[in-house]
Amino acid sequence: MAYEMFRGSSLSIDKFGWSFLTREIWDPVQEEYGALVFIFGTLVSSMLALVLALPLSIGVAVFLSELAPDGSRTGVVSD
Repeated sequence: MAYEMFRGSSLSIDKFGWSFLTREIWDPVQEEYGALVFIFGTLVSSMLALVLALPLSIGVAVFLSELAPDGSRTGVVSD
């Protein structure tokens, strides 16, 4: 997958170079492009999602495995 992504982006890498990943400027008029702001935003929002989801998912797993009634664990409702 990494090879195909590298191969598919070879034209962009040739034109803009590797500095594309470290530059902050995005100006299509001047043909200056940088992805650092977008990469940073993606990483921060992903970390925030993990910080919110991890405790909730662990709590649900503990509840279902230790505290929930048997019917809730298996999905079978007894009469």
